[in-house]
Amino acid sequence: MQGESEKIRSVLERRARELAKPVEDHGVEDGTEVLVFELCGERYALESAMVREIRRLQGLTALSGVPPFVLGIMNVRGEILSVLDPTKILALPETPYDDGARVVVLSDGAMTFGLAVHGVHGMARLALAKLQEAPLAGKGFSQGLIRGVSADRLIVLDGKALLAEKTLIVDAS
Repeated sequence: MQGESEKIRSVLERRARELAKPVEDHGVEDGTEVLVFELCGERYALESAMVREIRRLQGLTALSGVPPFVLGIMNVRGEILSVLDPTKILALPETPYDDGARVVVLSDGAMTFGLAVHGVHGMARLALAKLQEAPLAGKGFSQGLIRGVSADRLIVLDGKALLAEKTLIVDAS
C-alpha cells in the first residue's frame, strides 16, 4: 500500500508542476506578458497591461440602433460597459458565443470597454519585436488593430490602438 500511495503522490505532484507552468512559453523569458484567447477557432493575444479583468459573457443587454460591432452593454459592479464583437471589427466569420464565452475588459484609464471572445486560454510571454506582419492587417475596419503574428501563429492585437480607435465610439449626439 505504501508504494502505491507514493506513486499516486508522485503523479499528482508532476501534474501540479505541469499545470503551474504558463499556458505557452513561446521561448521568451523577458518578453511581454499577453492574454491568449480564442476567436472563431483561432488564437489571439493582447498585452496584459491593457486588460482590466475577464468576466463571463452574461447579463448582456442588447441595444437598438447601434452599429453591428456593438453586442450590447453590461453592468460591471455598477459601471455600464459597452461590449464589442471583435469578429465584426476584424471581419471574421460569424460564430455564435456559447457558455465558454468571456468578456475581456480593456482599459487605458481614458477608455474602457469589453471585447467578447469565444474562450480564454491564459497568459503567455511573447517577444513583440519578433512579430511578423499579419497577412490581412491593414485591410478595412481592422487597419492598424493587428500588431502581427508570432512564429506559432498567435495573432497579436494592438490594445492601445483598439482603445483609441475613433470608429469604435458610438456617439448619440
